[in-house]
Amino acid sequence: MRWPRIRVLLASSFPEEKINGNGQPPWNMRLLLKPYRKEDLALTLREVLAETLD
Repeated sequence: MRWPRIRVLLASSFPEEKINGNGQPPWNMRLLLKPYRKEDLALTLREVLAETLD
């Protein structure tokens, strides 16, 4: 991976199994399923930005 410390938030309307085949997004990626509320987006963004990367 070129930038292992970058945080990624993917918003998708596809089921998780379709995205990665096993239902889990890659280790550096968070998945937010559509449709979502603005509150859900804001909370998820705060969580992603607060995660510590070792």
